[in-house]
Amino acid sequence: MNFENFTKKLRTALLTLIVFSLFVFSQTPNAFACDCTLASIEGALSSSDAVFTGKVSKIEYLDNPLQKSPEPRTIVTFNVSQWWKGSNEKQAVLHTVHNYFTCNGFWFKENEEYLVYASKQDDGTLGTSFCKRTTILARANEDLTKLGKGTLPTEAVQTSEPKSANSFSIEIVAGIVALAVMGVVYKIMKSKKFPKVK
Repeated sequence: MNFENFTKKLRTALLTLIVFSLFVFSQTPNAFACDCTLASIEGALSSSDAVFTGKVSKIEYLDNPLQKSPEPRTIVTFNVSQWWKGSNEKQAVLHTVHNYFTCNGFWFKENEEYLVYASKQDDGTLGTSFCKRTTILARANEDLTKLGKGTLPTEAVQTSEPKSANSFSIEIVAGIVALAVMGVVYKIMKSKKFPKVK
């Protein structure tokens, strides 16, 4: 094989590869970037059920975090620093998805601070999306200026503490003692002979 034939074959192969690549990308759904109109600050505030700033303290993945489709579901916990709308608790929890390509959810990272616009979902949990203006706190200067001063969280997170094993043991013993006392009283009452009423 002479050099000229080798060059011709190489050129043909490269051209084929380019045409194939263009075909593949043209057939791929438009999921490489979120395409939406960002809500105005006023619109995002009025349409949200909760607006707050806070640092992500925990991210729990409900799906494989590396999967791209569907995007992995996440439960994100925040330590709240300010509230503008919604609760006044020191923590907030979002149920969302880790946004890779679409407009759904948001790509939160642990120990990062965010301004969050959240809305109630069908199951009653709070969720958010890129188009709602949720963003890293360092990029939220315009929003913070218009929102003004928020309120500091004052309430601790309401949690229902499970009963300890000791409390269950005490309740069981008390129940047994009560049954025993009732049994003794019943036997005493039964053994007594009461005069018949004429």
